[in-house]
Amino acid sequence: MPRAVSEVHVGPGWLYTADEGTAFPADPATAPAVDWVEIGYSTEGWNFVVDRTFERVLAAEEIDPLLTFKTAQEIHVRGTLLQNSLENLLLALGGGEITTDAGPPATRTYSPPATTEFTAFAVLLRVEAEQSATVGTEMRDFQFQKTVSVGAIDMPHNKAPNASVIAIDFEAQVPSAGDIFNIVELT
Repeated sequence: MPRAVSEVHVGPGWLYTADEGTAFPADPATAPAVDWVEIGYSTEGWNFVVDRTFERVLAAEEIDPLLTFKTAQEIHVRGTLLQNSLENLLLALGGGEITTDAGPPATRTYSPPATTEFTAFAVLLRVEAEQSATVGTEMRDFQFQKTVSVGAIDMPHNKAPNASVIAIDFEAQVPSAGDIFNIVELT
């Protein structure tokens, strides 16, 4: 493959969630429909992570594997949210409920899901891609039909300038139909 500056990807990403089964935007260059909610600022952006496990069949008479099998795979979208809202806690903790009481005093309360329950979400990671003087900025969508939040929550509360943040780790799962994920970009 020849060298191509247009394929050097530099730029931020935006993370959106929706109910499982929500249709993905057809065009990465247009704003997602109202069903997709952007979850806000992150500390260092979002990471698309694929962790694969391989097993090899070895023979005493050979130094190289005879066969290689992929035996496991985990696909994640990870990052740290700078916006510490009850809605983002609900996402990070895999569901639950936010209720409002008019008071007085007026309050909002987050209640986590039961220990054995969690909510699956559709996730859209939209990133800027292919930035160059000749090509310009293009958008690329990473589409996950079904994810669950699997990360540990460690929410520090410190003095300034340290913000209280929420770690997010969405793990992709096999959906009822279709691919576990797709990556869409304009041609």
